[in-house]
Amino acid sequence: MDVNHQHRHQLQQPAAADATRAASVNADDADKRSKNRSAARRCRQNRLERQRAMREQVAQVGAENERLRAKIVRLRGRVDQLHGVLSEHRVHGPCRLNSIAASAAPSSLGVISSTTHMDF
Repeated sequence: MDVNHQHRHQLQQPAAADATRAASVNADDADKRSKNRSAARRCRQNRLERQRAMREQVAQVGAENERLRAKIVRLRGRVDQLHGVLSEHRVHGPCRLNSIAASAAPSSLGVISSTTHMDF
């Protein structure tokens, strides 16, 4: 081989290696892009699922709040009713149920005693 031929052969080898490296880099980049697209897709799906779960939870909590508000209204009505009973009891004096129960029930049973009356 003459010197020129050897020199040309040596110059061709790095060019082939560069092409191989470039192809490898392109394949690596394509692989990275593909993995990134897949990861981004999973991320979007997870975000949508979290949002759906949160919307569902908001609806459940809202329904529970409405149920509790209705219960508060019922209980406040019951409190008002009991206040009325208490006021009526206070207006009409001491509890008359004790004397009625004592005459109707045998005293040995002690069904209603004087300790059942409470002053509020």
